[in-house]
Amino acid sequence: MTSITHYPHSLNTKHYAVLLYKNRNPISFVCRRYKCSKVSVMRWNKKFDGTKNLLIYKSHKPLSKHPNAHTDEELSSYSTIDFVKRAIVYFGYKPEIIQTDNSQEFTYTIKTDKTHPLDNILNKLGITHKLIKPRTPRHKYKEVIEMINKDSIHILNSILMMIY
Repeated sequence: MTSITHYPHSLNTKHYAVLLYKNRNPISFVCRRYKCSKVSVMRWNKKFDGTKNLLIYKSHKPLSKHPNAHTDEELSSYSTIDFVKRAIVYFGYKPEIIQTDNSQEFTYTIKTDKTHPLDNILNKLGITHKLIKPRTPRHKYKEVIEMINKDSIHILNSILMMIY
C-alpha cells in the first residue's frame, strides 16, 4: 500500500500559477507546469486579489492544546514513579500487578537494551508490570479510564499535599 504525502506548494508557486491562469492559459497547462491539481488552482484563484498575502496557508488547527490533553509533566516517567510511591504510602499496601498501556511514560516505545525507570522501581518493589497489547479492541474505553485516572491523580495529589 502506498501512502500519499502532501507537499504544500510555495507561495511563489501559487502566485505564478494563478497569474498564468488569469492570463487565459488553459487550466490543464497550468496544472502540468506547476504540478498541482485543478481544484487547488481554482481555490487559489478564488482567494487571489492581486497580492500574495491572501495565498498564504492558514492552518485551521488551534494553536493551543486540547483542554483535556496531558501536560508534559504528566507524561514523564518520573511523575508516574512518584505517583506509584505515593499511592503505596497512601493506601498502605502494594499491588501485585500494575497494568499499563504502551505509552512513553510506562515503557520504552522502541526496542532497547535499557530498562525503563518505572520497570526498575516496580522490580525493586516486587510488583509485576503488565503491558496491554497494542490496538486491543477490549481496551477501547481506555481514554475514558485515562480521564478518570487523571482526575484521580489530581485528587490523590491534593490529599497527599494536605497530609504532608
